[in-house]
Amino acid sequence: MSNNRTEFRAFIVLVTVGLVAAVTAYALKTNETQVEKQHPPLKSTAKTVSSKTTGWPLLWGPPNPDCSQKKSQFSFSPIKVKDITLIQPMGELAEGHVVPGEHIGINYAPNPKTNGVTVVAPADGYIATIERHQYIPEGGFSTKLRNYHVYLVHDCNLFTGFVHVTNLSKELLAANPELQALDSGTVDSRGKNIWPQIPVKAGQTIGTANGFGLLGMVTVDLTKTINGYANPANYEAESWRMHAVSPLAYFPSSIKNQLLAKNTRRAEPVGGKFDFDIEGKLIGSWFEPGSGGVSGNGAGLKRCGNFPCPAQDGQIAFVYDYIDPAQLRISIGHNWGLSGRTPYGVSGNAPDFKDIGKNNGLLRYELAPLRNENKSHGVLGEHAVFTETDDQTVFGTLLVQVMSERQIKAEVFPNQRAYQVRGFTANARPYER
Repeated sequence: MSNNRTEFRAFIVLVTVGLVAAVTAYALKTNETQVEKQHPPLKSTAKTVSSKTTGWPLLWGPPNPDCSQKKSQFSFSPIKVKDITLIQPMGELAEGHVVPGEHIGINYAPNPKTNGVTVVAPADGYIATIERHQYIPEGGFSTKLRNYHVYLVHDCNLFTGFVHVTNLSKELLAANPELQALDSGTVDSRGKNIWPQIPVKAGQTIGTANGFGLLGMVTVDLTKTINGYANPANYEAESWRMHAVSPLAYFPSSIKNQLLAKNTRRAEPVGGKFDFDIEGKLIGSWFEPGSGGVSGNGAGLKRCGNFPCPAQDGQIAFVYDYIDPAQLRISIGHNWGLSGRTPYGVSGNAPDFKDIGKNNGLLRYELAPLRNENKSHGVLGEHAVFTETDDQTVFGTLLVQVMSERQIKAEVFPNQRAYQVRGFTANARPYER
């Protein structure tokens, strides 16, 4: 896996926001196949607002009382369907993604000889937030590529965000001097963000994507609320997760069916799933006490060697593969000294996490590597999209016990088989939710 791939799997970075603007929403377009029309010159329409509106997702800034009350529908695919190689559903796990991701991944073929693929607004609205993150393009790609996260408000309830937009359109840059300065300047590891409040029409070009091979897309609908988080307080710093949805249902059937043909998941829900908690059962995501939940706000209080612990150090998840939910997956944030990378498969693929509770006592799961099955599915590239558990190899054994409705204890024993593990040692870690 390349450094760029590892970087873009760490999807959402929490923004500290200031005042935002009110804008007028526009009537949406309804035909993806129509040729994108020329739009009049854009103007930034920022102004100070004050509102007691609740539920507004943090990444999109403070609430805008002038948002459109009209229900939006997507009328353009963010990337032309012909340029999409495949779509990864919600729920992906990776080293920087211990807790299942609440976004989809729209894959395309990066090409250093081109400007990349065009990224457009799926519906009318305005650009509320733009973040620029540190990025060094891989060899062969233009050094002018950037790493932008762009967040759009479509109406008072519907929001989208795009990760790894590598160049912004000239039209957007011309609309906002602050955005021009962001584009021409430099950023450090903390990144920079602005709130330009630039109105956009459905199908209007936001920019291009190249180099990463993936455009991450998060969709938030405040009229929908997930029910698979036992303790929503663990996700307050990423409040939009409570209302995150797959975007596939928001397109008209003519576009939706084309996107479904590119989607890698066939099991319901086809858009994927990222919330698995069941009260009193092992299944789902867990956090070490004091670690700060999904944001890891408290992780830095602990030391991992000579450095503050990363956010994922206090996280562990017992879930299913995001493409093939028949396969068990264990995602581990803490470095236990295993030779392989998280996530792991389970040797024997049993017992199912949803069946394990307090009465089951000590459970031993042998951690197995995941075999890259891309070729068998006609997928190119080194990043493993399709995986199968390789039962021929065991990296170690995870010992776990459900202690109460919302508490477990876990410990990993590298290079040991299940029969070699007798019980917990002083290294065992408590987790809660």
